[in-house]
Amino acid sequence: MRKLFSILAAAGLAVAIAAPAQAAPAWDSDGSWSKGVKWLEGELVNGALPAPAWDPATPADPDWGMTIDMLIAVRASKLEQPLAQALSQNIAANVDSYTTPSWGAGLIIGGATAKVLFASVISGGDPLSFGGHNMRQRTLDRIDAGGWIHDSDGNGGNMFDQSLAVLGLAGSGGVPDNVVQYLLSQQCAEGGFPLFPTAGPIGNCQASAADANDDVKKLWPEPHVDGTAMAIQALYGAGKKQQADKAVAWLAGMQQPNGSFFDRWASPVPSTNSTGLAAQALYAGGKVDQASKAAAFIRTLQLTTANAGAASAHVGAIAKGTADFADGTADGICEVKPEFENCFIDEMDPWHRATTQALLAFTLVPMHRIGVDSPPTPSSPSSPSPSASAPGSGGGLPVTGPAAFTMAGVGAAVVLAGMLLLALARRRRVSVR
Repeated sequence: MRKLFSILAAAGLAVAIAAPAQAAPAWDSDGSWSKGVKWLEGELVNGALPAPAWDPATPADPDWGMTIDMLIAVRASKLEQPLAQALSQNIAANVDSYTTPSWGAGLIIGGATAKVLFASVISGGDPLSFGGHNMRQRTLDRIDAGGWIHDSDGNGGNMFDQSLAVLGLAGSGGVPDNVVQYLLSQQCAEGGFPLFPTAGPIGNCQASAADANDDVKKLWPEPHVDGTAMAIQALYGAGKKQQADKAVAWLAGMQQPNGSFFDRWASPVPSTNSTGLAAQALYAGGKVDQASKAAAFIRTLQLTTANAGAASAHVGAIAKGTADFADGTADGICEVKPEFENCFIDEMDPWHRATTQALLAFTLVPMHRIGVDSPPTPSSPSSPSPSASAPGSGGGLPVTGPAAFTMAGVGAAVVLAGMLLLALARRRRVSVR
């Protein structure tokens, strides 16, 4: 009996010691995702990714919108729980500074409000009391009678803003029908969505862009890759599969032979930002092979120990495009800091923005399933069956730690059991004497 007790205790101790050592998940076997996240974590300043810097003597302001993009990339993995929790807490503590900026004189930004709501949903926080704020109600307050999200000054939100509102509301109790119907009204006849919505149904998107009085809209002839990728995921989250599938078909047709995407006429060069979002949306629509091809393209623009060259301090970072990659590896990445005396343009900001969204291609978890699904492994079925997602399921709220924590817990339990058995054995020996 004593021998059995000793074996149990030793086995428990061995399990507890071995548990933390865990191989990388199959979907990140090459470390592309983990290296990208590690680089982003090293770029945090006081808990946030920094906005572009202009003066070496003045610290850059925090960019909470981009920090939420990082949170999305981290939570999509279901790994790095301490990092995700820290990001969530920092975002929650700075809700007002992000949604009601000091430069706005009372302005409340609708898109920022919806983005914080979505962050609260995917982080496992309470959308009704995130940092002490009811983000669901705040978002509802920014939506007009027609279902379009606006800033407090009446400025309408873009397709990112509207899609995040749908996703956040769907994941925090249900999305009002008018919000979804407005999104649907913006679907182009071709199937895609614009970046900048209009007050009424959009119909022929290219004609709408040509007739627009807003010069900004004319820079992005419709439909738009990024806007469509976001709308697709919002529609799947709201249970609108038929319309989402139509948008997926348009998006799939925009993929370039090398797997990349760009904003059509506006940016006739591949963009990892657009490609990351597109990959995520394509996977949501069952286009697994095309999503994987997009991820493969992004890997060609990620800095590694073998290709980083002059940017070796930034292994894991992902360039926005081929030009940034070539410049960075040849000359380094210029940062507006005191130690960079001749740097007058912050070249780091595009790398931050590209990496946060490009990483979505490595996890391939759709926006409305973040916090619920785990990244697919190479042996996963060829189709994620988007129709299986419950309408309005949103991002989900469960927070699940990595398997190492479970194994450590089991090991600790076995150790405890062994110690108890040994203690009982000693007591028995004493009583027999």
